Amino acid sequence: MAACSGRRPDLHFYQEREEALAAETRAMAPRLRARPSLVAPLVGAAGWALGAAAAALPRRYGAAITSGVAEALDDQYNEQLRGLHERSAGASDPEGAGDARAQALRALVRRLRDEPRALDTSVKVPNLVADVGLNGMAALQQLTAEEGIAGAVKLGLLSSAAQRCGKTELPAVAP
Repeated sequence: MAACSGRRPDLHFYQEREEALAAETRAMAPRLRARPSLVAPLVGAAGWALGAAAAALPRRYGAAITSGVAEALDDQYNEQLRGLHERSAGASDPEGAGDARAQALRALVRRLRDEPRALDTSVKVPNLVADVGLNGMAALQQLTAEEGIAGAVKLGLLSSAAQRCGKTELPAVAP
């Protein structure tokens, strides 16, 4: 981390913010009776590898990786918020304790989703599934290298998330 801080003077700020959100998430898990995921170490290692790749590559390709990850996370957070909303709409809790926990969880997911990750180096992240489906391979040939990397990272993260959840197809993603 110290080697990268010369290139990114704001790195410490982002690290502290990420650590605070992670601590809040870990503290909320027992209150919601959530078990630690068995794949968490694997996901952490994959995240570290993506971060290392983004740091090692030229800045424009690193920005493409960061943009792809940010888009995939936004899609996942939105899907989680939809699921929480649907569950709370059908649940009945006369004491209201579940409702308060659900509201706290929704607020946390919103904060995670709205947290800026890529400020000035954002790359347009194409929706590879929709673009290829609508325009065929010609759509892929029009992409820049950065857009291709960002789209591939997003598609890979979304497909691995769908597999972890036992889904057989990718989640619907707005173009």
